[in-house]
Amino acid sequence: MKKLTILLLLLCATLSVGAQAVFEPVELTIDSPTGLYSAGEQVTVYGQLREECTTPLALSVMVNGTTIAKQQNIALTTEARTPIWTGSFNEASSVILSVGPQGDHKNLTTIGFVVAAEQFTPSFNKPRDLEKFWRKQIRRMRRSSTEITLVSVDVPQKWADKYVCYDLEISMPEGAPVRGYIAYPREAADRSLPITIFAHAAGVRKAHCQSTPERALQWASRGGGAIALDINAHGYLNGQPQSYYDGLEEGALKDYSKWPLTDHQSFYFRTMFLRLVRALDYATRSSMWDGERVLIYGESQGGAQAAALAGIDKRVTMAVLNVPAMTDLGCVVAGHSAGWPRTYSQGAATEPTAALYQQILPYYDAAQLLGLTKAKLVVEVGLIDRTCPPEGVCATFNNSPSTDKTLLSFPYRPHTSVNARYRKEWRERVEDVRNSIIDAYLQ
Repeated sequence: MKKLTILLLLLCATLSVGAQAVFEPVELTIDSPTGLYSAGEQVTVYGQLREECTTPLALSVMVNGTTIAKQQNIALTTEARTPIWTGSFNEASSVILSVGPQGDHKNLTTIGFVVAAEQFTPSFNKPRDLEKFWRKQIRRMRRSSTEITLVSVDVPQKWADKYVCYDLEISMPEGAPVRGYIAYPREAADRSLPITIFAHAAGVRKAHCQSTPERALQWASRGGGAIALDINAHGYLNGQPQSYYDGLEEGALKDYSKWPLTDHQSFYFRTMFLRLVRALDYATRSSMWDGERVLIYGESQGGAQAAALAGIDKRVTMAVLNVPAMTDLGCVVAGHSAGWPRTYSQGAATEPTAALYQQILPYYDAAQLLGLTKAKLVVEVGLIDRTCPPEGVCATFNNSPSTDKTLLSFPYRPHTSVNARYRKEWRERVEDVRNSIIDAYLQ
């Protein structure tokens, strides 16, 4: 992709007052609620002061996470929206504009947009044996005997009359077992329920990394009911004291996403992906499964798992990926900034390592794996997300041959939760739309 000459904004209208208080006087807007534009279409970004501010402000514009062409000072008022940047792009571009106090690169008011989202393509070529590689991994796993442990857990009162829940463990021939929770309606008829799988975001010790009965029960009660699995990413024990998870993060699982690669088998995420297949093997044996619908849902690392399972297991009929990780793992080749876990950028320092990583990573790239599925897709992209950048997410979305896919975008969505100022709009435009699609599918 040829270099674009553009303005870049690295600023923010957030001024700290005291230790905790935050002063954020600037409102940034664009004329597209989705933040998506066509090639050549003019884009105008507006700024307005929410309240009087005497601090000098600066504006910057960043393209594809790597190019900062220029910074400039700006003046805004509370009276009206002021155009602070106008431009257009003739090729696929992800642009982030920021406004804030001059010299402050941390506290920024930020907005993003994407031009020609449909033109982003994966940086790696699809390996010729991609499907064969994963079929081999799955066959090898299935040759081993399967030991299943189910332990009944107490169901909160609001679900107790209608649902059951179990702490689930399924043995694996290598790596940690499948561990999580499974829940389903008490009196479901044979062949009446879809299967849902909840896959977790990155990390070890935090609450969002751990499976819970409540989450399994929430999914079991969606739509017309479901066989719901909440599978933790690492296969560790469920329901343990916090010290157990703290110890894993500081010990056995410390920096797991950065462990070095030596060959195809050594990548940490290989067994993480295979555990999902193992869990689905178990769930599909249930007489309650309708024999058709399998939905997997995940955010960030969970989105990578959703892409992987949809790609390597044809039983998946719907995948929901929220700001997914591991998208276009070779994006530095195209001159874009790397997304989580940034494996390739770490290994590109020396040519032998870079060559090895280029051989291995395409087999785990969400962009390549999602290219193997025609399942129904819902993908969320955050237009100010630099953990899982829009360039990679759009390339991943575009590479799927699915004819039933929805891209949900939001100009103020970072990788973490949306700023409270924009949360209501995000819920209406993204979360509510996604939930309605999911619930309709699960009816």
